[in-house]
Amino acid sequence: MRAIRLEMHAFGPYRQKQVIDFNQLEKEPIFLITGPTGAGKTTIFDAICFSLYGRASGSERDQDSLRSHFATNDERTSVAFSFMLHQKVYQIKRWPKQLKPKVRGEGYTEEPASASLYQKDPDGTWKLVESKIKEVNEVIYDLIGLDYEQFRKMMMIPQGEFRKLISENSKEREEVLQKIFHTYFYRDLTEKMRQESKQLQEAMNEIQWKMKQETVSILNEEDEEGDSNLFQRVETNIETQKQAQKQQESELKQMKEQLEQLRKEFYEKQKINEWFQELEEKKLERKQLADKEKEINDKQTHIERAARAEQLEPLEQQFNQRKQEWSTQEEQVQTMQQQLEKQTNDFMTIERNYQREQEKEETREALKKTIHEQQSLAEKLTDYQSNTDQLKQLEETIKQLQSQEKTKTEQIQQLEQEKDNQYQKQQHIHEVTQRMQEYTHQLEYVKQKQSTCQELIEEAEQLKHFRQQYKQINNESQKLDQQLTYQKQRYEQLDKERKAHAAVMLAEELQSDAPCPVCGSTHHPEKANQTANVITDEMVENAYQEVLKQEEEKRKIDEQLIQVREKGEAKKEVVQRFEQTIIEELTYYQVDTWKDLSKQLSNRLSTLYDYQQKEQTNLQQLKKEVQQINDIQEQIDQLKQKKEETSERLETSKQSYQELHYKVTALEESLPDDFDSVAQFYQELEQKKQTYQQMLENWRNVQQQYEQEKLALTEQQTKLEQAQIFADTLKSTYQTEADKFYRAISEKGFTSTQDYQSAKLDKNERERLEKEIQYYQERKQIVTNRVNELKTALENKEKPDLYELETKIQEIADKQDERTKGLQTIKLKLQQLQETKEQLHQWSKEYQALEEKYYDVGELAQLARGDNAARLSLERFVLATFLDEILLQANLRFDEMTDHRYQLVRSDELAKRGAQSGLDLEVLDHFTGSKRSVKTLSGGEGFKAALSLALGMADIIQAHAGGVQLDTLFIDEGFGTLDEISLEQAIKCLKDLQQDHRLIGVISHVHQLKEEIKAKLVVETSNHGSTATFQFD
Repeated sequence: MRAIRLEMHAFGPYRQKQVIDFNQLEKEPIFLITGPTGAGKTTIFDAICFSLYGRASGSERDQDSLRSHFATNDERTSVAFSFMLHQKVYQIKRWPKQLKPKVRGEGYTEEPASASLYQKDPDGTWKLVESKIKEVNEVIYDLIGLDYEQFRKMMMIPQGEFRKLISENSKEREEVLQKIFHTYFYRDLTEKMRQESKQLQEAMNEIQWKMKQETVSILNEEDEEGDSNLFQRVETNIETQKQAQKQQESELKQMKEQLEQLRKEFYEKQKINEWFQELEEKKLERKQLADKEKEINDKQTHIERAARAEQLEPLEQQFNQRKQEWSTQEEQVQTMQQQLEKQTNDFMTIERNYQREQEKEETREALKKTIHEQQSLAEKLTDYQSNTDQLKQLEETIKQLQSQEKTKTEQIQQLEQEKDNQYQKQQHIHEVTQRMQEYTHQLEYVKQKQSTCQELIEEAEQLKHFRQQYKQINNESQKLDQQLTYQKQRYEQLDKERKAHAAVMLAEELQSDAPCPVCGSTHHPEKANQTANVITDEMVENAYQEVLKQEEEKRKIDEQLIQVREKGEAKKEVVQRFEQTIIEELTYYQVDTWKDLSKQLSNRLSTLYDYQQKEQTNLQQLKKEVQQINDIQEQIDQLKQKKEETSERLETSKQSYQELHYKVTALEESLPDDFDSVAQFYQELEQKKQTYQQMLENWRNVQQQYEQEKLALTEQQTKLEQAQIFADTLKSTYQTEADKFYRAISEKGFTSTQDYQSAKLDKNERERLEKEIQYYQERKQIVTNRVNELKTALENKEKPDLYELETKIQEIADKQDERTKGLQTIKLKLQQLQETKEQLHQWSKEYQALEEKYYDVGELAQLARGDNAARLSLERFVLATFLDEILLQANLRFDEMTDHRYQLVRSDELAKRGAQSGLDLEVLDHFTGSKRSVKTLSGGEGFKAALSLALGMADIIQAHAGGVQLDTLFIDEGFGTLDEISLEQAIKCLKDLQQDHRLIGVISHVHQLKEEIKAKLVVETSNHGSTATFQFD
């Protein structure tokens, strides 16, 4: 990359626009940058770094302070840098964050930073490549292949920067080289291997702990023999439990046979006891049936009366049917009489209407004659109406044509004015384009801050969630601590009581003069006494399992607590980094919380979008309107042509109107004197026609109604006479059936109709009574037979006593339950032992696999983190390789500048106190043949070493950056420490760099350099700011 041109405006000490054209140095590639201290010599390189990376060249320079203090509020700070790379010319422009006057109102508003990158086409025009800061930075990195730190180390040797690289200790030198060569990957790889090794070790320890806990919990004993004997102890317990299971099953079988024999005897005696009880119950039931016999006989008599009454039901039905027929016919006769009276009245009314309509015959004939006469006059009126309508239509057409002619004239005048205005609008396009660019810069800045603020809010919410989760888990952990303490105390108390109970059981089995199985004594003065509560092994085991369960829960809770705390601390660091990024925005927008700031930024973003959209719409409209000039002229020509056509049509319509107006006037003279309008005439004629038709329709309807009502009245009189005859016949039939029904009631033995009705039963009630009587008779027979059977079966037998047999069965059953529970406990224990055995085998396999993996990973992790004989980590080994390459290139120049006396070498001695080795520097003095520390070099020798190291590092960085060639180099100060010979050697070294066609700028106050270097970039100061110009001797 070769510098071509640098433009600065209101940048650093430079207020006015400064243009530094490096093309003037074609014959003098080495130039001196000279001027008073603080005039702005280093600012030139700051401007180049800022244009490319948005940052100044020195770490102590803040990009927000790069704006010139000499500049007014209306002047914008900007830098433009042109350079050539791969035979292509680029130009990058940057504007830092700065204040500018508000567009509306008083005061100032903050303008965000912005950047634009252009490429020069072969025809000499600049083409925009990117206009957003992020995209510009990415393109610059892709083009140059270097980040900010690498570029700064390659292109400029700042004041004392490389002297630090020589004099600093190994740790600080490591940090410098890490930034330049980005070796963080190897450090992360080392850390990843360490973490994996740690995880494998923890997994192995966890498996060992699980195997130990599993064995202790299942065997109820401490692991004193180590892990090697776990499987054997489990196998021994399995065999013991199998033998105990076999013994318990044998005892249970004997108890089951004894219990079956006793139950069989119990069931036989129980059956005899049940027969005695049944005999008493049947005798009682037989007595109850005898008491109910009279009630059953009464119900039998009621059923017989109901049977006689049922024979009379057909006669009763005929009687009721004849009575209903006669009543119905009488009602119909009365209804027909009422209808006849109504029809008679209606006929008299219609007859009067018929006579009135008949008298209107003369009026109808007169109206018919009038209608005929007016229809003859209607033909003339039709012609008159048609001509009148045409005349009105022509009047409307003339008005429309006159209006169109006037409208087109106005449109032509308006388009002529609009055409004149279009030429003026072209000047506004440039102004709108500039405002659009300003809004784009502001939008990018606000978007960046809004995104950062939103991420900060989300991270803060997650941090709050982690804190709440940590507090909750911590509370659970404290509760578990209390519960675990209580369970341990309870387990110890139960175990103690169980042991005491064992002593009681042993004391109960002791006999006088017999030796104690524990101490062997035959004298037992104080035996252990039975306590109220008996503690079993199962109770102790349950308590112990509860302790293990809560210990496991406590371990899991503690792991969760550690994980949440680590996540919270990591999230806290992220939140703090975000806060440092946008802390200034809180003060600027005068808000207290990040959510309020996000809302303010969103509002600002919305406002900028609205401004940009309005300007974009305005710009598109302006461009569209400017392109409409030819369209407007074409519209004007078309309107003029249409105006001429309209004028011709208007003249033709006026002539037609005159002719038609004369014809209408002639027709008006032939109309009647009382004629008002054609519409009114036709309306009156139509009304007369409707009146005539209505009169005819009324006359026809009255005639039809008269004939219909007369016929209906005759028919109704005939129907009434026939209905009266039929009613008399039905009455005679009813009387005959009534006499027949009453005689039958007396013949069946019923005293009255009420007696007959009371004897009737419906079918369901009769069936119910018959079933009740049948059930009584059958039940009486069954009970009698069962009493006789039971007396025969129990003859010479006594009622047995079942209590003693029941007690004996219950005792054996209880013993059987105890043995069954014991057997279940043994089976459960055996199952647990089998599961434990399988689990131990599984864990053993997992442990072996982890152990094999740990052997490889752990060894690599130790080597990578420097736990080796050379005390050299993986990252330091890579950095040492880079340093060797740098020293190789640096010694080519250092050897020449020191007359072949000195050579920089990397120390191979081990660091003291466990520190890392591999990056310590020494200088080999060929005059003495010994090595010594680089800190022993004098000031001038140190500058030579630093200059050589800087040039060597630039070569190596270029080689590792894909062969990027940086043809521009700046050296800032340092020559003042050299003597004349050393200065000449340094200048010669720099001139040798010219062979690579490099452009070298030296910043120095040394007088000898001013004489040696002909081209000078002179920086001068004044009370209006600094200026920079090239001068050649």
